[in-house]
Amino acid sequence: MKTKIKSYFKQFIDYTLTDEFRSIAMMFLSVVAILAICWGTIMTVLTEDLTNVVIERNKKITELENSIDYFRGEAARYKMISEEYYEQFYYNNVDPKSGKIEGEYYE
Repeated sequence: MKTKIKSYFKQFIDYTLTDEFRSIAMMFLSVVAILAICWGTIMTVLTEDLTNVVIERNKKITELENSIDYFRGEAARYKMISEEYYEQFYYNNVDPKSGKIEGEYYE
């Protein structure tokens, strides 16, 4: 059994020393190198594209957050203005002694 295994190993080692094996190994390594370069190129292009998409989305999100802050400030300003006008209207049209509303008033 040992001699059979040794003979297989010897045949394999002898085959690896031939020019046929070297040419097959070189073709295989060349194909693997070409595939690796293609794969690396494709992945680089995809990651750059995804990076650009993320950057654009972050810009849009920032713009929307800024507009939300602006409109919240405007809403608060309009609310204060409407409350101020309501108080002015109410206190100008209410009789201080009786508490009754004078003139036209709509709630």
